[in-house]
Amino acid sequence: MTEKLAQGVHELDATGEICPYPLVMTQRAVKALKVGERLLVKVDYPKSSEDIPRWAAEVGHKVLEVRKVGEAEWEILIQRGE
Repeated sequence: MTEKLAQGVHELDATGEICPYPLVMTQRAVKALKVGERLLVKVDYPKSSEDIPRWAAEVGHKVLEVRKVGEAEWEILIQRGE
């Protein structure tokens, strides 16, 4: 489901998926992390670039960065909270 990168960062590629799948995939991936670990989510669906950070903040995770990396591509870096 996720690929582990260096220093406790995991990666989830949800490109090609439309709502609600990127959010559901992110929720599952974050649940599998330990507190303090980070997840880099890649999406190409504009609504997901808004929904995922909103959800993460609402449930107590830290949204470290939302970065547009292409014409219709975003990377969202989330750190798992308590």
